[in-house]
Amino acid sequence: ALARFAEISASTPQGPLAAIAKLNAASAWLDRFRVAFNERDWGAVSALFAPDARYEDRQRLSLLSGGVDLMTSSVRERAASGARVERCELLGTAGDRVAIQRILWAGGGADGRFELELIAVQEVNEAGLLVANVNFDPDDARAAQREAWARWVAIDPSVAPVITPLGEIIDAANTRDRARHRAQFADDLVVLDHRRTGMGRIDGGDAYVASVVVLWDLAPGGVLELGWHWPAFGPHGALTVARFAGTLADGGEFENVYLYLYTVARGRIAQLELFELEALAAALARFAELRPDPLRIPPNAATRTLDR
Repeated sequence: ALARFAEISASTPQGPLAAIAKLNAASAWLDRFRVAFNERDWGAVSALFAPDARYEDRQRLSLLSGGVDLMTSSVRERAASGARVERCELLGTAGDRVAIQRILWAGGGADGRFELELIAVQEVNEAGLLVANVNFDPDDARAAQREAWARWVAIDPSVAPVITPLGEIIDAANTRDRARHRAQFADDLVVLDHRRTGMGRIDGGDAYVASVVVLWDLAPGGVLELGWHWPAFGPHGALTVARFAGTLADGGEFENVYLYLYTVARGRIAQLELFELEALAAALARFAELRPDPLRIPPNAATRTLDR
């Protein structure tokens, strides 16, 4: 029981995100795989793979792809080297069946220890069996997120209108593309910043993006991360976690982590509200308030929005 507790604790999110990050079927799969692999229980390992499972290694020094046979041989080679799955960190989820995780394989004694770290996107089927594993280099988290979101949309196409503008915002912010960033927000955007040192209320897409550009100038080395964890999700929008961190123009590092609530209409973000991490309950309540009243929605309106 103590050993199992240690296994679970190693993959459970810690710190401020512990109350926000939610495990799903794919992250649970990795927990089971880790126990079976570290115990060298090959029967249990084999039972975790769907017959049509696909394996792809996109790391720069690997670039391999194949089916269950390749996946099994890769696992066996890791075992032959004496490796163990030492740590699993849940970076994010994409729906109920896709997870993005940072994995540390390690082995050897004190004098000959070796480590291999990678990011893996894993998808399971409805039975909880692995159908896809895609590996990425540890510095390629955004590519892993794109892959996870593509799989999420393939499983449930209705999520595309909600996550597509968010992906555009991430890439536009990190390339400092003002026009692309502005295109994701409605002209009549309403922004409500509830954070202690927030910007208050901002009306209009132009005004909001102008404020964002000021932040870019103050922190030219800042990187925006969005959409790794989803405390709430619906056809009208989502509540996720934002992180803007890096270096300031005059030197020095900074990190700003907060809740990012947004609604989507006609393919663009119509309302944006920002909260402190500890204000999760208030953010969830606000998300529920913004959900459209089904009695007031014209027939087929929801379908038309998803089609757009």
